[in-house]
Amino acid sequence: MEDIYSKLLEIMDQGQVAALATIVATKGSVPREVGAQMLIYPAGQNMGTVGGGCGEAEAINQALDTIRSGQPRIVEADLTEDISMKSQGICGGIMYIYVETWAPEHRALLLAFLAARSSNRPAGIATVIASADSRLLGHKALVGGADTLGNLGLGQAEPGIIAQAQQAVGDGFSRLLTQDDLQVFVQVPEHKPTALIVGAGHVAVPVAQIASLCDFRVAVLDDRPSFANRERFPQAESVIVGDYQKELRRFPIDNHTYIILITRGHQHDVPCLIEVIDSPAAYIGMIGSRRRVAGVFQLLETEYGIAKEKLARVHSPIGLNIGAETPAEIAVSIMAEIIQTRRAKMA
Repeated sequence: MEDIYSKLLEIMDQGQVAALATIVATKGSVPREVGAQMLIYPAGQNMGTVGGGCGEAEAINQALDTIRSGQPRIVEADLTEDISMKSQGICGGIMYIYVETWAPEHRALLLAFLAARSSNRPAGIATVIASADSRLLGHKALVGGADTLGNLGLGQAEPGIIAQAQQAVGDGFSRLLTQDDLQVFVQVPEHKPTALIVGAGHVAVPVAQIASLCDFRVAVLDDRPSFANRERFPQAESVIVGDYQKELRRFPIDNHTYIILITRGHQHDVPCLIEVIDSPAAYIGMIGSRRRVAGVFQLLETEYGIAKEKLARVHSPIGLNIGAETPAEIAVSIMAEIIQTRRAKMA
């Protein structure tokens, strides 16, 4: 799918003006998440979506006014109308949508942002969307790692806001920063999460299927080629056959990796946990009965000196307690817990 920011650059280089609409905050049940974007052209066509329906129609109307006036604004799309058989939507929340145009002076920042993304370097765009000083509205800065480009014009508040923006980039989630009467939105391209499934047994198959449906990159690891193969896991981006501990050591685990330990026995759980317990993984879950889990944890504490505080990060028994029994039901409970963990980080 064509990228909104690449298209924005193309429009800018053609000397044309388009509006960019971004969801910066939500309340209640809404159709799209914070950070969702839509590009609106002067004739009313659009690229992307902020949810469809009446809320999106209002955003488009406001965007056309923004294109004419050049003045950014926050659109409140209220979806809390009384529910009836005539309602066109199923949501009951509120979306706050920031609508802006990009000026030619932001071209260098846009180019730097696109270059950072193409090389997989962390980067985000911080924009002043509300301030008692209207002159600050629309000020932007590129934030990535220790580097910044541009200036928000916030004076003494600038270092603190930039530090928070850098944290948002590091976490990989778009975020609204508020300080007194100041609001700065940090747009961070969503990092596709990875479901690293360790153990390719009967539960792993539906886990991989559901993870793929939920737009996770799927990686499967097992030491048995008869289990870890493309025939059983056609949706996986990578299927790895080898020693659990050695392969985990090689795998690029980051803070967007969700590790699912569903091996065939505690003799494999122990070396796997030893390898990943200090990793930056966003989630570590281990399957097993409470008795098996307690035994693994006790062994790790007494034989390997791993502190209880470290083991506390392990979700085990794995998954939400929904009374799951079949492999498919267990897979649902596992992915539900992972989604819950991931969305809590994004809140």
